[in-house]
Amino acid sequence: MSAEQSGIRNRKAQKKKKKNGEEQAGSNISVEETKSAESKNAQSGETSGTCDANQENAATAKDQTLASVFFNHPLVRVAQFILLPYLIFQGLNWVSLQHPEWVEHATGGLLQFRPAVGTFEERQVLILSASVANNKRLANSLSDTLQLEIAHETFDSLHYFCRDGSVSWYQGMRFLAFARNENEKKPGREDESEMTKKRIETFKELCVDRNSSLVSQFFHPKYYVASTECSSRDTWSNCWSRECLLTVQSLWECESPENEISCIPPFRKILHATRFPLATIEDLNKTYCNFESIQSSFLGVVSGFFPHRDWSGMSSCLEAVSWYVFDFETTMLRARKQGGAIDGMFALESTSPCEVASMAGFTDPTNALYSPHLERLTKICHVTEIESDEEVDKKTEEKAYKATSKHVFVPRVPKRFQKHQITWNDLEMELKGPNSDSKGLDLIQSLKKLAEELGYTGPTHKENVEFI
Repeated sequence: MSAEQSGIRNRKAQKKKKKNGEEQAGSNISVEETKSAESKNAQSGETSGTCDANQENAATAKDQTLASVFFNHPLVRVAQFILLPYLIFQGLNWVSLQHPEWVEHATGGLLQFRPAVGTFEERQVLILSASVANNKRLANSLSDTLQLEIAHETFDSLHYFCRDGSVSWYQGMRFLAFARNENEKKPGREDESEMTKKRIETFKELCVDRNSSLVSQFFHPKYYVASTECSSRDTWSNCWSRECLLTVQSLWECESPENEISCIPPFRKILHATRFPLATIEDLNKTYCNFESIQSSFLGVVSGFFPHRDWSGMSSCLEAVSWYVFDFETTMLRARKQGGAIDGMFALESTSPCEVASMAGFTDPTNALYSPHLERLTKICHVTEIESDEEVDKKTEEKAYKATSKHVFVPRVPKRFQKHQITWNDLEMELKGPNSDSKGLDLIQSLKKLAEELGYTGPTHKENVEFI
């Protein structure tokens, strides 16, 4: 019994042990499955998180790439150092020319700019000269040596620094009423009609055709007055043509004694700059004569300026420019002597910038429009008159030397170094050619008389010119 009972107990114990083993194995399997599921979920979460992070990083990398490509581009890098200073420079110019009071208000009066000068406000000086090629040098010399705002063929003081004055040749059309001598016979109806046609051709050349540098480089209405209709981005357009015609009409003979409307802009002083006639003729001959044939655009302009002259019948280009110099200078002389419309005359070869400033009224308390110029120019131009106990710095002495030099406008070039120099004999030989007539001799005599009236009476100017 005991053996059977012991066997039964052993079998029960084994069954129970086996059952407990199976339960333990099942619990282990469920734990492993749970861990596996959790691990998979964790991996899945990490994978999705990684994908999201990668997408965000990719988007960020893309944005950074576009930005870096743009800002690291060579043109953008260079533009940062060029465009920004340029915009600042233009902005300061605009403020100083049109709204200088803004600076005074913004700084509480610590900084004060020069007051703006409007289109119709008076300027200090207008200088007229027949030497088209030399006018730019004259304007630059006055600006550099005296620190004046004097520009070449520019009158719009709201956009350009010309608040002190201008140097011009086309402003000579102001005085065309003096082109005909008051003692000459008045033109008949047919002559008047022919003159009108020539003036129309001149208007057309200035404002419509514009075929040469004589017009395109030296005359544009945008330099005369600011336009509210025409775009400054357009070099030329129908709009500018209309503005041009209005400008020319307003200037044409506006200084006539019979004209009650004053010229715009007005000037306190008007000066006539002269040069030895043969030197001016040579400059114009080099510039506007092409293989002995005169440029049609030059004839188109001067024929309307001086319609009493038969320009189409000229035998050569040299003859045409010679008559132009004679007519222009003679008209300015008449405007000064007969009408008093021109205040003074000076020779470019022998006049210093300080002498021009004095004639223009910059150093005259009763005529100076901008008082700071009065004290400054008086100090520079009269530095030799300052008493010895007063200190004069070296910089002022250098400025004074240049400002008082008489060879600034026309550099002193010895005759042996001059490549070309026309003489009275050369002009006479040219005008005595097979295509010339007795009018050529009349021209030479007229030019010699003109040279004397302009003050070139020394022995140097009788047959030649030592320095041009």
